[in-house]
Amino acid sequence: MSPVYPPSEDSFLLLDAVSNRKFKVMVDVGSGSGVICVEVAKRGLRAICSDIDFEAAAASRRRALREGVYPFIDVVVGDLARHLRLDRVDLIAFNPPYLPPDEYSTDLDRATVRSPKNDAIGNFLRMVSGGPRGIVALLVVSSLTPLDEVIRMSANLGIKTRIVARLKLFYEELYVVELTH
Repeated sequence: MSPVYPPSEDSFLLLDAVSNRKFKVMVDVGSGSGVICVEVAKRGLRAICSDIDFEAAAASRRRALREGVYPFIDVVVGDLARHLRLDRVDLIAFNPPYLPPDEYSTDLDRATVRSPKNDAIGNFLRMVSGGPRGIVALLVVSSLTPLDEVIRMSANLGIKTRIVARLKLFYEELYVVELTH
């Protein structure tokens, strides 16, 4: 059984950014525990929890059932949101693994540590740039992941960026970057 990322400061920063939006259908990519989808569903809106990890998807489903909002949530297992019809989605939220790997990183850290084998942020940006025009995405970025690199990659893919939320912690600063294509 793989560990599921518990809601933390970055989760709640993204939730605040999502809560300030008007939309009908949202996808939470890398939904982990499902906290964002559940809060969206409590507002009577449609949410899709998508996670590459089966245990995380199961945790999202359990949270939705426990909170009584499962009728408003779909839970799917898949890589990013490539398996979904994004033309039916208004908002995509993604809190990717963004911490830099170090000598102590293990496979158990894959929910939080960037993998040299899988560029989740780059893959997400490419998915957004290839998606339907008008879709809005919210991406969590840490000061431990160069923000200017994310902005440069976005611009190269024709994606406009804007920082819509930030949170200063003692060891990093977190940003929520709005991506529009």
